Amino acid sequence: MKTLIDPTAADKIEAAHPRLKAGCWGGTHTVCMMSALVRGAGGIQDCVTAGWPEWLAELNVSMFDANVGAECEETARYQFALDVAYAVQVPRDYDKARDLFLIATLDRAKKHDTAGLCQHVIGLLHRRIAGQDVADAMTAAFSAAAHAAADSNAAAAFSARAAAHAAGRAAADSNAAAAYAAAYAASRQNLIAALNAA
Repeated sequence: MKTLIDPTAADKIEAAHPRLKAGCWGGTHTVCMMSALVRGAGGIQDCVTAGWPEWLAELNVSMFDANVGAECEETARYQFALDVAYAVQVPRDYDKARDLFLIATLDRAKKHDTAGLCQHVIGLLHRRIAGQDVADAMTAAFSAAAHAAADSNAAAAFSARAAAHAAGRAAADSNAAAAYAAAYAASRQNLIAALNAA
Protein backbone atom coordinates (compact mmCIF):
# COMPACT_ATOMS: atom_id res chain seq x y z
CA MET A 1 0.00 0.00 0.00
CA LYS A 2 1.33 3.41 -0.95
CA THR A 3 1.39 6.13 1.68
CA LEU A 4 2.07 9.84 1.41
CA ILE A 5 4.20 11.06 4.31
CA ASP A 6 4.66 14.79 3.66
CA PRO A 7 4.11 16.69 0.41
CA THR A 8 6.02 19.70 1.83
CA ALA A 9 9.06 17.84 3.17
CA ALA A 10 11.59 19.42 0.80
CA ASP A 11 10.41 22.93 1.69
CA LYS A 12 10.91 22.09 5.38
CA ILE A 13 14.47 20.87 4.82
CA GLU A 14 15.34 23.87 2.66
CA ALA A 15 13.96 26.25 5.32
CA ALA A 16 15.96 24.48 8.04
CA HIS A 17 19.18 24.24 5.98
CA PRO A 18 21.21 26.83 7.89
CA ARG A 19 20.20 25.23 11.21
CA LEU A 20 20.58 21.52 10.31
CA LYS A 21 23.03 19.85 12.70
CA ALA A 22 23.93 16.28 13.52
CA GLY A 23 23.83 14.80 16.98
CA CYS A 24 20.79 16.48 18.55
CA TRP A 25 17.07 16.74 18.02
CA GLY A 26 17.32 20.49 18.08
CA GLY A 27 15.80 23.58 19.50
CA THR A 28 15.76 27.21 18.50
CA HIS A 29 19.20 27.42 16.94
CA THR A 30 19.71 23.91 15.57
CA VAL A 31 17.55 21.05 14.29
CA CYS A 32 18.25 17.55 13.11
CA MET A 33 16.80 16.17 9.93
CA MET A 34 13.75 14.59 11.56
CA SER A 35 12.91 17.53 13.84
CA ALA A 36 13.05 19.74 10.74
CA LEU A 37 10.58 17.40 9.00
CA VAL A 38 8.33 16.89 12.04
CA ARG A 39 7.94 20.21 13.82
CA GLY A 40 8.48 19.85 17.55
CA ALA A 41 9.68 16.24 17.36
CA GLY A 42 11.87 15.26 20.26
CA GLY A 43 12.27 11.61 19.40
CA ILE A 44 11.38 8.77 17.06
CA GLN A 45 7.92 8.24 18.54
CA ASP A 46 6.92 11.81 17.62
CA CYS A 47 7.88 11.03 14.02
CA VAL A 48 5.88 7.79 14.05
CA THR A 49 2.87 9.67 15.42
CA ALA A 50 3.26 12.13 12.51
CA GLY A 51 3.05 9.26 9.99
CA TRP A 52 6.66 8.22 9.45
CA PRO A 53 7.42 4.49 9.44
CA GLU A 54 9.48 3.80 12.56
CA TRP A 55 12.23 2.01 10.62
CA LEU A 56 12.65 5.01 8.29
CA ALA A 57 12.69 7.60 11.07
CA GLU A 58 15.31 5.60 12.99
CA LEU A 59 17.41 5.06 9.88
CA ASN A 60 17.22 8.73 8.92
CA VAL A 61 18.50 9.79 12.35
CA SER A 62 21.38 7.30 12.21
CA MET A 63 22.37 8.12 8.64
CA PHE A 64 21.99 11.87 9.03
CA ASP A 65 24.31 11.83 12.05
CA ALA A 66 26.92 9.57 10.42
CA ASN A 67 30.11 10.91 8.88
CA VAL A 68 30.47 9.69 5.30
CA GLY A 69 33.94 10.93 4.46
CA ALA A 70 32.64 13.88 2.45
CA GLU A 71 34.72 16.97 1.89
CA CYS A 72 31.99 18.86 3.78
CA GLU A 73 29.93 16.63 6.09
CA GLU A 74 27.30 19.34 6.64
CA THR A 75 26.70 19.64 2.89
CA ALA A 76 26.45 15.85 2.58
CA ARG A 77 23.95 15.74 5.47
CA TYR A 78 21.84 18.47 3.88
CA GLN A 79 21.83 16.66 0.54
CA PHE A 80 20.82 13.38 2.20
CA ALA A 81 17.99 15.11 4.09
CA LEU A 82 16.83 16.83 0.91
CA ASP A 83 16.93 13.59 -1.10
CA VAL A 84 14.81 11.82 1.52
CA ALA A 85 12.45 14.80 1.67
CA TYR A 86 11.87 14.72 -2.08
CA ALA A 87 11.33 10.96 -1.95
CA VAL A 88 8.59 11.19 0.72
CA GLN A 89 6.66 13.90 -1.14
CA VAL A 90 4.95 11.31 -3.32
CA PRO A 91 3.06 8.19 -2.25
CA ARG A 92 5.39 5.22 -1.72
CA ASP A 93 5.13 1.64 -0.54
CA TYR A 94 7.35 1.95 2.55
CA ASP A 95 7.32 -1.77 3.33
CA LYS A 96 8.70 -2.40 -0.16
CA ALA A 97 11.22 0.43 0.29
CA ARG A 98 12.40 -1.14 3.56
CA ASP A 99 12.84 -4.52 1.90
CA LEU A 100 14.67 -3.04 -1.10
CA PHE A 101 17.00 -1.18 1.25
CA LEU A 102 17.66 -4.36 3.24
CA ILE A 103 18.40 -6.26 0.03
CA ALA A 104 20.96 -3.65 -1.01
CA THR A 105 22.50 -3.66 2.48
CA LEU A 106 22.71 -7.43 2.63
CA ASP A 107 24.11 -7.58 -0.88
CA ARG A 108 27.02 -5.39 0.27
CA ALA A 109 27.45 -7.36 3.49
CA LYS A 110 27.34 -10.86 2.00
CA LYS A 111 31.03 -10.92 1.11
CA HIS A 112 31.66 -10.86 4.89
CA ASP A 113 28.94 -13.43 5.64
CA THR A 114 30.81 -16.52 6.76
CA ALA A 115 27.55 -18.24 7.76
CA GLY A 116 25.99 -17.85 4.30
CA LEU A 117 22.78 -16.28 5.59
CA CYS A 118 22.69 -13.05 3.57
CA GLN A 119 21.71 -14.64 0.28
CA HIS A 120 18.99 -16.69 1.97
CA VAL A 121 17.48 -13.57 3.56
CA ILE A 122 17.76 -11.66 0.27
CA GLY A 123 15.67 -14.42 -1.32
CA LEU A 124 13.10 -14.17 1.47
CA LEU A 125 12.88 -10.41 1.04
CA HIS A 126 12.29 -10.79 -2.70
CA ARG A 127 9.51 -13.28 -1.94
CA ARG A 128 7.96 -10.88 0.59
CA ILE A 129 8.03 -8.06 -1.98
CA ALA A 130 6.22 -10.42 -4.36
CA GLY A 131 3.46 -10.80 -1.76
CA GLN A 132 4.37 -14.15 -0.21
CA ASP A 133 4.07 -14.71 3.53
CA VAL A 134 7.60 -15.41 4.72
CA ALA A 135 7.15 -14.44 8.38
CA ASP A 136 8.06 -17.89 9.76
CA ALA A 137 11.07 -18.22 7.45
CA MET A 138 12.25 -14.71 8.42
CA THR A 139 11.98 -15.59 12.12
CA ALA A 140 14.07 -18.72 11.52
CA ALA A 141 16.63 -16.74 9.50
CA PHE A 142 16.84 -14.09 12.21
CA SER A 143 17.44 -16.78 14.82
CA ALA A 144 20.13 -18.39 12.65
CA ALA A 145 21.81 -15.01 12.16
CA ALA A 146 21.78 -14.35 15.90
CA HIS A 147 23.44 -17.71 16.52
CA ALA A 148 25.99 -17.10 13.77
CA ALA A 149 26.80 -13.66 15.20
CA ALA A 150 27.25 -15.12 18.68
CA ASP A 151 29.39 -17.98 17.38
CA SER A 152 31.63 -16.01 15.08
CA ASN A 153 31.33 -12.44 16.36
CA ALA A 154 30.02 -11.55 12.88
CA ALA A 155 27.95 -8.48 12.16
CA ALA A 156 24.18 -8.82 12.38
CA ALA A 157 22.84 -8.47 8.87
CA PHE A 158 19.52 -6.82 9.54
CA SER A 159 20.28 -3.08 9.51
CA ALA A 160 22.32 -0.49 7.72
CA ARG A 161 24.86 -0.71 10.50
CA ALA A 162 25.59 -4.30 9.51
CA ALA A 163 27.27 -3.19 6.31
CA ALA A 164 29.15 -0.46 8.13
CA HIS A 165 30.25 -2.93 10.79
CA ALA A 166 31.36 -5.53 8.25
CA ALA A 167 33.29 -2.94 6.26
CA GLY A 168 34.86 -1.63 9.44
CA ARG A 169 35.90 -5.09 10.58
CA ALA A 170 37.39 -5.81 7.16
CA ALA A 171 39.50 -2.68 7.42
CA ALA A 172 40.22 -2.83 11.16
CA ASP A 173 43.96 -3.00 10.67
CA SER A 174 44.04 -0.19 8.11
CA ASN A 175 41.53 2.64 8.10
CA ALA A 176 38.35 1.63 9.89
CA ALA A 177 36.97 5.17 10.02
CA ALA A 178 37.16 5.46 6.23
CA ALA A 179 35.49 2.06 5.84
CA TYR A 180 32.62 3.08 8.12
CA ALA A 181 32.24 6.37 6.27
CA ALA A 182 32.15 4.61 2.90
CA ALA A 183 29.56 2.12 4.16
CA TYR A 184 27.34 4.89 5.49
CA ALA A 185 27.68 6.82 2.22
CA ALA A 186 26.64 3.70 0.31
CA SER A 187 23.77 3.13 2.75
CA ARG A 188 22.51 6.66 2.17
CA GLN A 189 22.53 6.04 -1.59
CA ASN A 190 20.80 2.68 -1.15
CA LEU A 191 18.08 4.23 1.00
CA ILE A 192 17.31 6.96 -1.54
CA ALA A 193 17.28 4.40 -4.36
CA ALA A 194 14.94 2.12 -2.37
CA LEU A 195 12.56 4.97 -1.55
CA ASN A 196 12.44 6.10 -5.15
CA ALA A 197 11.85 2.55 -6.39
CA ALA A 198 8.95 1.82 -4.01
